[in-house]
Amino acid sequence: MSQGRDIYCHFAAIRDGGTDGALEKAADEVIAGCNGNMRAAVETLVVALSFAEERIEKLNKAVSHAFARELFYRNLERSEHPADN
Repeated sequence: MSQGRDIYCHFAAIRDGGTDGALEKAADEVIAGCNGNMRAAVETLVVALSFAEERIEKLNKAVSHAFARELFYRNLERSEHPADN
């Protein structure tokens, strides 16, 4: 699916305020990219959304893991040097 990257660009443009008609233009381009087939356009957007959700989930796990690790080491340092607290 080569449309995926283009769809993310449209999402970013719309999210960032875009111009008047940005949503309509993005929808028209997705539909045109699917040769006017509305079902294929919806399927394309569902797949793009699925990839975005998966990416967000991975990022959340990475951030949570890094935060937890930092919190652990910060608490460990405090327990090793209680007078410094």
